[in-house]
Amino acid sequence: LLVYLPWMIITIIVFFAALVVQQSLALPFRICAGLPLTFVLRVTAPVVSVLCCLFLMVNSGEPCYGRDLSRFDSMDDFLQACSASKRKNIKRNLKKAQDTLRTKGIQASYHLAGSWRCTREIRTLLWDQCKGHYGFTYGSPAIVTGNRPVPPAFVYFVEMVFFAAFPNDIQILRDREGRLISINTRTHIRNMYCNPTYACRHEHAKDGIYSYTNRHILTEAFRVQASVVNVMPSMRSAKGALGLRPLHMGAIAAAGLSFACKAPRSPDVEEPEQAEVLIAVQEQPAALVAPSGGRRAARKKADAERAKAEGNRSLGGCSGASGCSGSAAAVDLEEGAGQAPALVTAPAPKGGKRAAQKKAMPEAAEEAGAAEEVDAADDEEPAVPAAASNSNVPTPATQPPKEAPAPLPAPPPKGGQRASRKKAAAEAVAAAPPAEEMTTIAVNGHTVIDPPADLEAQAGEQPGSALVESFNVVQAPADVGSGHAQEPAPREEP
Repeated sequence: LLVYLPWMIITIIVFFAALVVQQSLALPFRICAGLPLTFVLRVTAPVVSVLCCLFLMVNSGEPCYGRDLSRFDSMDDFLQACSASKRKNIKRNLKKAQDTLRTKGIQASYHLAGSWRCTREIRTLLWDQCKGHYGFTYGSPAIVTGNRPVPPAFVYFVEMVFFAAFPNDIQILRDREGRLISINTRTHIRNMYCNPTYACRHEHAKDGIYSYTNRHILTEAFRVQASVVNVMPSMRSAKGALGLRPLHMGAIAAAGLSFACKAPRSPDVEEPEQAEVLIAVQEQPAALVAPSGGRRAARKKADAERAKAEGNRSLGGCSGASGCSGSAAAVDLEEGAGQAPALVTAPAPKGGKRAAQKKAMPEAAEEAGAAEEVDAADDEEPAVPAAASNSNVPTPATQPPKEAPAPLPAPPPKGGQRASRKKAAAEAVAAAPPAEEMTTIAVNGHTVIDPPADLEAQAGEQPGSALVESFNVVQAPADVGSGHAQEPAPREEP
């Protein structure tokens, strides 16, 4: 504490002395403002910015947050340096913020230094932000202040010092009614790109405005080819989640006082990603809701739309078969002239052969039932009454037949393929017509089918002859004729 108190006093004196000198030089140019005032502030800003960062770090006990961009060439390189989970969170938060801003119709506008003024509307928003945001100090400053929050008046005073000391560009966000909901300032000082001020209304604090603003700050820092981006102290967790880290005072001083500055990139060669972030809120106020549920839900939706289109096509056909087919063919020929026919493929069934067979069995049963109903309807001939020929009143015979309702699909069989085969075999046996019974007798070692009555009586009188039996299926030998028995050939004696 004995070392910290003198150091704190020195930084306060040096910073406010430099600030007084700068404002004394800039006071004559504040009358005309615009480009002359901006030029004076750019000349004196490097020294004031370094002293300002030193003053904030010493009196708050918290470092400035940002990132050294000297080893990154683009925003993609910056994201690749982050972990996979943080990179995913940054992209998801940015997308959600852009969707929210489009849904609520929030519009962003960017104004360069010297083209805007600090109006009462901006000062009111800053004061509301200072009253609602309680800043605390850490380390030795917390011991000096008794671990009490920083007074809102002192925070508001520091914010107004940032407005007066730096040549700030400003980004303004407004809602559909034109009310100011958020502002943030940026300034490019040598090789350092700073974000001195950020303010947002409490009701819009969870709309993702800070994620959108931080992404735009980083893309602008890459565009002007700054080596360090500095977003000042406070809000440690929010800035850490966006890939920012504590900065050393040496890196801030080296970037702020450097004379080897790179020329900014022109907007024409700006990366598409940067341009999209800049104009996403300005040109697309309407919300575009993406389909949720992933690929499976998209496939289900496509199948449902395809089935609906096929059903509408089948219901919207012509009553006359010849006229409908002819007109359809003509339209197809006209539309497809000089083009190869498109192949429409059905999606492959899921579950393998077994699932495909199970799915095909109810369809086959339904087709068989529909065929039987059509055959039965053709066999039936409606009777036409005699009086109907002399009357103009339509009769049931002259009225067009009504279409029979489509049969309901049969439920899939239980028990798998084996049970289905057993059931099909039993139904086939039950449906087969019964065979006619045939009477056979044996005469001299030969079988006779349906013999005459006299031959049957003779066979019954002969001793040792075969008994008359009944069979369902009997095949007669080739020498049996039309029911008459033939004598066997005589045996040769040895």
